[in-house]
Amino acid sequence: PRPWTEMATHLVDVAMGRKPADLVVRNGRWVNVHSGEIIAGTDIAIAGGRFAYCGPNASHAIGQGTKVVDAGGRYLVPGLCDA
Repeated sequence: PRPWTEMATHLVDVAMGRKPADLVVRNGRWVNVHSGEIIAGTDIAIAGGRFAYCGPNASHAIGQGTKVVDAGGRYLVPGLCDA
């Protein structure tokens, strides 16, 4: 596994669009488990199995090798336990 600092740097690079995500899930309904809000039209960019970006448009994180999945309005819920 990557050292924590290396992974954090990579996630920031993906979130800022400097590196491509492994997977982008588009057009979902994000369930914010802290506020209880459900936010429609949310994209999530995933890198190294972790969320790098969550927001209205993850186009900046899509590269040639990025798999893109349309959630079709389905719910997007973060993992609650990272073991």
